[in-house]
Amino acid sequence: MNPAYIEEICADLLDQQKRGIADCAMMMMQFAPEGTPPEPKAEQQCRTYDLFRERLDKMGVKHGVLVQSTLGHVFPPPVPIRSRR
Repeated sequence: MNPAYIEEICADLLDQQKRGIADCAMMMMQFAPEGTPPEPKAEQQCRTYDLFRERLDKMGVKHGVLVQSTLGHVFPPPVPIRSRR
C-alpha cells in the first residue's frame, strides 16, 4: 500500500472488480516486529490504510484487511529484538 500511487492502485482495483477478476480488494498489513525498539508499524500502516479506505469507499470498491502478526514464525531478524521492559 504505497500512498504515492493511490490513484493508480485504486483505479486498478475498481477495474478488477468491474471485470470480475476479484470481488474484494484485500490490503495486507504485516506487523512482525523489526528494529530496536520495534517500529510502530500498526500506526503507520493504519494511517496508510485510512487513505486507501476513504478513496475505495468513494469509488464503491469492496475492500478489507489481511493482518499478519508473526513473532517467531519467520526468518530470524538480522539483529536481536530487545524488550524495553
